[in-house]
Amino acid sequence: MNLFAGIIFSDSYIAETNLLAKNRTLASIPFCGRFRTVDFILSSLVNAGVDNVAVVTKRNYASLEDHLGGGRYWDLDHRSSGLRILSPFYRTENNNEVFLARGKLDALRSVSPYIKGLKEEYIVLTNSNIIASIDFERVFDFHIQSGADITAVYSRRSGSAGDLELQLEGERVHEMTYIVEEDKRVANTALGIYIMSRRLLLDIIRRADEHDHYSFEKYALIKNTSSLKIAGFEHSDFAGVVNTVKDYYDISMKMLDCDVRAQVFRHDSPVMTRVMDTVPVLYKYNASVENSLIADGCRIDGTVKNSVIFRNVTIETGAVVENSIIMQNSVVGRGCGLNYVILDKNIHVSENKYLCGAPEYPYVFVKNTRI
Repeated sequence: MNLFAGIIFSDSYIAETNLLAKNRTLASIPFCGRFRTVDFILSSLVNAGVDNVAVVTKRNYASLEDHLGGGRYWDLDHRSSGLRILSPFYRTENNNEVFLARGKLDALRSVSPYIKGLKEEYIVLTNSNIIASIDFERVFDFHIQSGADITAVYSRRSGSAGDLELQLEGERVHEMTYIVEEDKRVANTALGIYIMSRRLLLDIIRRADEHDHYSFEKYALIKNTSSLKIAGFEHSDFAGVVNTVKDYYDISMKMLDCDVRAQVFRHDSPVMTRVMDTVPVLYKYNASVENSLIADGCRIDGTVKNSVIFRNVTIETGAVVENSIIMQNSVVGRGCGLNYVILDKNIHVSENKYLCGAPEYPYVFVKNTRI
């Protein structure tokens, strides 16, 4: 029997919701032409042999349910285990009122019957907005051999507000602190992946219930660095965490680097996603493409540079798209110019429009609009 089960949080309980997650969860934000953000951590778990995974939702999760379905594309459509999508609500013991979870501990409290019923000895708690290929087999071996109560996976990178910075002595974490604002300094920054025994997790949930605590990072981690052995495992390959629109844009642009792409899309650890069979890209007479990712089903008759283009996008004659991200089923009309722009799904930009953002502030257009 597999020793590990996974629990994925579909949304952040710390980061502010960005425009791309206005009507969807962070887990279901489209990424890199054909994926959703949740695909990366879910695939990493499955590639390590974890076959029992629950996704704990928060709000606006219809598109996430549609994408995940029954887990077929990750080979998780099993009867006895597999993929489950769990409610974001919890009920107090004293009355019948139902509340939306305020934080991860509330969310875990709401699904504690599910956790109690698991057969696996260890639980992987993870956020869904991690763009990386995590070698969980190595993480699992490290956790067991180190004798740690909790293993926190981190990477050496600059952090965003709400991330945790780890202070290490050897492999042991002796202090964890919040990053209060965007920090360009490279530090041991937690990825939001924590491994512990099911028994310890249930004990943490019980104590949180007694004291009405809801922040997992604050009360399960920061407050327990002395009383629990918390170990740090470094993920040394590329890792990005999508909290803000700027995070999303920067990480997407890094996918244009073939070395970064090779670390995320490993041949021995494939990123699985929902399959949508479409025709190949049609490059027409006026097409010019440079340093870009173009997904299936696109029709290109303009210029595309340093951009990520999703499925079934049309770039019409004379249009110039640079340093931009164009999501599924969008149309960029004749003679348009786009630079540092993110178009969400199903957007039509009519002829001869010029849209421009900046590297620090890419301009976002929400889905289903006409410009």
